Amino acid sequence: MKSKKTIFVYPVYPLLLVVILALQGCGLGENRSSCLSTQPLGFGVLALITLNSQNQNITVAVYEGTMENNTLRYEKKLNKYSSRELWLETNKQYTVIAYYKKDGKTYQVVSGIEMSVSQSGRCYHVSNTVIDLRLKD
Repeated sequence: MKSKKTIFVYPVYPLLLVVILALQGCGLGENRSSCLSTQPLGFGVLALITLNSQNQNITVAVYEGTMENNTLRYEKKLNKYSSRELWLETNKQYTVIAYYKKDGKTYQVVSGIEMSVSQSGRCYHVSNTVIDLRLKD
């Protein structure tokens, strides 16, 4: 009789695991590290910047749309101690400018970004989350 209980109990564990994972918001087989259970309205973009002896603090200006639209969202100072993350709304186009000094002159590195959100199963994924603002030699 004890062996019948054991046979009955073991099939319940995988079923329980499937139910628990399904209730967590992301389906089985999804890459759970990048799985968001709700559609994000904003997301952090990693800004790659150049820091050196002439540029220990970098000012970054974030424009909604193109720079010519003149819609400055915010400016942020970046250095080796600050977060390199720029918080932006998803599914919008942005232009980001980093200001550098070199040999007494000011240089601008301009780059554009638009994060997109896609859905697969119960997961939302954000793509295009890194912007390269490094000073080229």
